[in-house]
Amino acid sequence: MSQDGTKKRHGADKWKAYSGMAAAFLAVEQNADAQVLYTDVDPDEVLLSSSYAIDFDNDGTVDINFTHVISVSTSSSYTLEIRGALVAGDVIGAVSSSYVYPNALAAGAAIAPGNPEWNQTPYGFMALRFATSSSTGVYGAWPGQTAYLGCRFVSGMGDTHYAWVQLAVDPLVGDMTIMGYAFEATPNTAIVAGDQGTTTSVLDLEGSARMQVFPNPVRDIAVLRLGDDIEGNVSVQVLDAIGRVMQRAELNTMSGSRSIELDLSTLPNGTYFVSVRNGERVMHRKVTKAD
Repeated sequence: MSQDGTKKRHGADKWKAYSGMAAAFLAVEQNADAQVLYTDVDPDEVLLSSSYAIDFDNDGTVDINFTHVISVSTSSSYTLEIRGALVAGDVIGAVSSSYVYPNALAAGAAIAPGNPEWNQTPYGFMALRFATSSSTGVYGAWPGQTAYLGCRFVSGMGDTHYAWVQLAVDPLVGDMTIMGYAFEATPNTAIVAGDQGTTTSVLDLEGSARMQVFPNPVRDIAVLRLGDDIEGNVSVQVLDAIGRVMQRAELNTMSGSRSIELDLSTLPNGTYFVSVRNGERVMHRKVTKAD
């Protein structure tokens, strides 16, 4: 693996050419019906010899997975230490031998169809740090940076979507932090790195207690129930898979009611998002309409 690291093409070398294509990608791919769905990982997820899986669209299938690794090999003549993060998914990155090294994208970079650097990463690395008895070296664009990983995935409906993950990587890859992620709900439509859109999900250990939608799948009537920490006026929207508002409702928890019925009987079968806004907090849950 040390040989693979020395052959790696640095992301900065290809970034110059890639950034020149960004405007063209966006001009072709952006759509007036675009809908970015953003998830704030709160608190941030710190990986150190651990793993983290992301299911962008909450369809029950992992779209990208991170596994932070530390391994040390010692012989009579050297000590080799490898630190990094294995990435399993479809990302923008440079290829070296059988490995892919994902690019560290700046805010505003286009993550779009047509980019020649899309690669599958069953053996991908976010970054590598090699240390021997006589020298040290850092390979990859990520150590010491907070940047964006460009991703794409196929939904349960068979559509291709584009996404980003914001990551902060320790200078020596001692750990890495996942801060948030977002995807474009409109199939085959570009997303800009860092674009948080207008719909935010707060992902934390208490998330399911703050907002529940049931039954799911639903045939006719779904019930939205809010947790005790949701206070005051609440705006509710039902969005379709491309972000169009299908229904609106208002709820005031000060009146004593923490639940509301959502009549989905007239909507076509498919995937919808129930979006709740309470002050600056916005959350969403996916619900499936089926007979």
